[in-house]
Amino acid sequence: MIKKVITTALAAVTLTLSAVPCTQAAEQTEKTYTHVANVTHKPGSMVIYSYNVPYNTKGFINFTNNKTNEEFTATLSKSMGNPIGYGFAEDDAFITKTGTKVKSDTCSSSAPSVNLSGAEGTYEKIRIKLSDFSTYFNADGSHTMKVSEHGDHKFIFREENADSHGCIFSSELFIYSGSAINHVVPDKNGEVEIYVHKKLGDKIMFSTEYNSLIYYTGSNGVKYEASVTGGGTSGSYLRGLKIGDADADGGLYISDSTVIQKYLSHRITLNKLQMRNADANCDGKVDIEDATLIQKYLVVS
Repeated sequence: MIKKVITTALAAVTLTLSAVPCTQAAEQTEKTYTHVANVTHKPGSMVIYSYNVPYNTKGFINFTNNKTNEEFTATLSKSMGNPIGYGFAEDDAFITKTGTKVKSDTCSSSAPSVNLSGAEGTYEKIRIKLSDFSTYFNADGSHTMKVSEHGDHKFIFREENADSHGCIFSSELFIYSGSAINHVVPDKNGEVEIYVHKKLGDKIMFSTEYNSLIYYTGSNGVKYEASVTGGGTSGSYLRGLKIGDADADGGLYISDSTVIQKYLSHRITLNKLQMRNADANCDGKVDIEDATLIQKYLVVS
C-alpha cells in the first residue's frame, strides 16, 4: 500500500549543541547499502540503466511527451547491458508504460512519470538488497503472486524457462529516480545496482510487469492455454533511500533534523546509510547546515 507523507510547516528553531557521551545508535535496523560510484546527468538528459538483465530480454518502455504527445519505445534488448541515453528540453516530462512479451502476446501498463525539470545533477550508483527497502520483495528479490488457473508463483523479473507443464512466466522490474530509469534483475542475493538522484526529498519508485502463458486442464478434462497478465505495481516506493531521511525510516520529517542534532551532540551514532541520507546538501559531511536545510525543505514542501 502506498502511503502519502504529509508535512506541516515548521517554525525556525535555534539549534543548541552540547557535547555529551554517546549513548545509543539511531533506532533503525541496518539495511544493505553500498556506494559504488557517482555520475552526472546534464539538464535535459534521461538515461536507462540495466543490471543483471539478459541480452534477450523482452522488456520495453514506452514514452509519451507531455507537451508534444510524441511517442517512442525503448527496446531494451538492444542495449546489451549498456546505458541508453536521450537528450530533451530541460523542462520535458514523459508518461511511461512498461511491458514485456511472451511469445506473440505483449502486455504493458502505466508506470511512474519522468519529469526532467530539476533532474540534473549528481546520481549515485548504489548496491542494495531490495527486501530491506520494500516488503513487496522476498529475501531473494523475487515477488510471489497468485496466477489464475495455476496458483502461487515466485516471479524473478525475467523470462523463465518453461516448467514441466509448459507454462512460461515473464516479469520485469523498473526503478525510477529523477531522470534515471533502472531496468534490473535481482541477483542470487536479492540485490541490485541502481542509479539514484542525490537531491533532497527525491523519491525512488518502482514498477513491475507480469505476463504468463498457462496450460491447465479444465474440469471437463480438456487442456487449455491461457494468457494471464496484470497484477503489477505502477508506483510503489523504495523506503529509506531518500536524501534527508536521516533515520532511514522511509519518511522525511522534522524528526530527521532532530536525529542530525543528536548525532552532532554525540548522543547517538548513525550507520552508513543514515550518514548518507543525513547529508542533505550532499557536500560529503553531516553538519548543522543539513539539519537546517531539512527544516527549510519541510516548510515549503
